Amino acid sequence: MSKTQTQPKTINLNEKYGIDKEMAHLLEFCNGHENFKKFFLNHFKRRIIVIQISDKKSDIYIWNKKYRYYERILNAKTLGKEISNLIHETWNPIYEDVKQDYNEALQNKDKEDLESIKLVKELEYLKKIVKRVIEQIENFNFLSSVLSGVLTDSTLSENELNNLDTQHDYINFRNCKVNLKTGDISKRTPDDFITEYIDFDYNEESKKEREMGGAKIGFYSNFQAIFAKIHFYGLF
Repeated sequence: MSKTQTQPKTINLNEKYGIDKEMAHLLEFCNGHENFKKFFLNHFKRRIIVIQISDKKSDIYIWNKKYRYYERILNAKTLGKEISNLIHETWNPIYEDVKQDYNEALQNKDKEDLESIKLVKELEYLKKIVKRVIEQIENFNFLSSVLSGVLTDSTLSENELNNLDTQHDYINFRNCKVNLKTGDISKRTPDDFITEYIDFDYNEESKKEREMGGAKIGFYSNFQAIFAKIHFYGLF
């Protein structure tokens, strides 16, 4: 290269394909299921809790965004599918983009242009390691190891177990929770650790009716829900 020529700017492939530091680490060390476990837990948008029943039995719950409670899933296979889906949804589009760019770079490669040759090699390598990540999660034994790690990290501590379904000052309806002392209505959060609720909506208009003097109407509009809650806890 002559002195008058300028060095072409190197393309940051990670930045181009939206590969952050955590993703780059996973690419570099994709043989370790521990890295996949961390990646899944950091990117899965719904919290998971696991209740250890015995040495061989656990109950698994995933946060239900619609009804805002922890919904029990039938078995660990369901969670395994969530892990696999997240990896595929994250990496498959990246792989397709890299593969397309690689094919184009290969067609346009100029043997006299060192930067052109370098780009082809970098894309070829990136395509290879992204594909390796996808293939890893498709391996049953590897996925089982990732799943095991996720279950272990999501198991509730003794203190957390003591907080499970313990909001006795509240009635939990499908659409909200109601404070029995104040009548205040609020949304559940994952930190409430609620796994069950009365399966119909609370009529929020009833509180307004009471405040406007329609106490009798408001009372009867939610009487069924209150009765169901009392019956649910076995108070009579």
